[in-house]
Formats: sequence, structure tokens, C-alpha cells
Amino acid sequence: MKTRAELVLIIFLKTIYLHIFFKLNKFNCIINKYTNLISITKITFANPFKITKFIRLILKFLFLSKNCFHRSFITASVLKTLGIKVNLVIGVSCINSFKSHAWIEVNGIPILENDSLSNFEIIYKA
Repeated sequence: MKTRAELVLIIFLKTIYLHIFFKLNKFNCIINKYTNLISITKITFANPFKITKFIRLILKFLFLSKNCFHRSFITASVLKTLGIKVNLVIGVSCINSFKSHAWIEVNGIPILENDSLSNFEIIYKA
């Protein structure tokens, strides 16, 4: 069983690894990586909301990232490897043809989203 300190370290290191992977690869490779991820363990005390906040904090202060796909890919990948059932979702705007957005869902509930997701048509969900 992993302790909370071990979990924090795992999340931190996975976030850095996935950030580097994201920066070095193209969209198809990134999607394939996410699709083929397997759970390393089932962490029973893991809270997806707290983990998402922690990952966003890391991305904001270490990598200055505001890209929703970057943030969603990394968060969904970390949650998935921790044994949490999560979906990476990509949508395009029904109103503005040049707008897209990516987010994550746990049990069908978007995690930490401010945008009105009803304005997006889902083009990818896994």
C-alpha cells in the first residue's frame, strides 16, 4: 500500500514525465499513449479532485501551461495509472468554429471546469 507521501511523489514525477512526452510528440502519438495506458495500482484513498488541483498547480508554476489539452492529457493519464476511471474528452464549439476544448470527466462529471461544456460537441472521448 502506498502512503500519501509516495502518492504525491508519484504524481509529481508522472506529471513531469508526461509534460516532456507531450512536448516531444504529435497529437496521434499522444492519443495513442493515453489509450494504451494501464493502471499501475488501485489507490483507494486517491481523490481525483485533489489530484487534479495538484497537477494543475505543478503545470501552472513549473511549466506555465494554460493549454487545456496539455493539462487534460496529463491529468487523465495520471488518474488512469492510479486506477481511477477517467475520460479524456475533446470537444469543438457549436458556436465558434475556431474554438475547441479538452477536459476530463470522472463518473461522467467534468472535473474543475468553468466553461459551459454544453456549447461543445464531443469529437473524442476515451
